[in-house]
Amino acid sequence: MWIVTATGKPADVRASISKQFAAQTPATGAQETVRQSCITFIDGILALQNSVQVVTVTAKGAQGISHPDGGVQNQLTITIQHQATFPT
Repeated sequence: MWIVTATGKPADVRASISKQFAAQTPATGAQETVRQSCITFIDGILALQNSVQVVTVTAKGAQGISHPDGGVQNQLTITIQHQATFPT
């Protein structure tokens, strides 16, 4: 399981989220593909935000084996919330 979270102006949140992902041990296979897609998605959304808009981003993912059939279960949650706007 992995989780990243940050609050602040979009540029600061992008930097914090990027640093958190970089500090994590990469996953393998499909789980790493999902993690990398999440990074790209969050970065793209934050790039579109007003530079003075405060946002909170939380993302988490997990992969596990389903019993008794042995199938793989994946979970991904991304939450992006606007908090407040500071005057420019």
